[in-house]
Amino acid sequence: MERVKKFLRKSETVTEAIYETGFGSSSRLCERVDAQLGLTPAKYKAEGRGMEISYVNLSAPLGQILIAATNRGLCGLQLGDQDAELREVLRLWQETICGFVEGRKIEAGMPLDIPATAFQATVWKYLIQIPEGDTRAYTEVAAV
Repeated sequence: MERVKKFLRKSETVTEAIYETGFGSSSRLCERVDAQLGLTPAKYKAEGRGMEISYVNLSAPLGQILIAATNRGLCGLQLGDQDAELREVLRLWQETICGFVEGRKIEAGMPLDIPATAFQATVWKYLIQIPEGDTRAYTEVAAV
């Protein structure tokens, strides 16, 4: 996915990025990018420009709830004591997400809710612990 992101940023067109990264068709790239980044390849290439996140703060018996969504669906849910606290959390998430789209790594501590089987979650946890720039063989990952 890092290679795809790199070529989407540097290629003149999404089509050029498709073939530079070894995908045989646009549908294969769209499936992967959309599922893993939550953006279409074109939106990623445009660095998320034009996307909007709407949010609402609600009072509930448990405290304040911030609900955030794009036109694609729910993208954030946070509980807190005060509206200002929740807006600050949303601002930090937005900065992190924009940085990710620009090619920066998401730092530890960014809450991620990635649906996965137990096996997929185990592999994901292992993979995100690999230092940037390092590689692992499939056999090393499979041994986890």
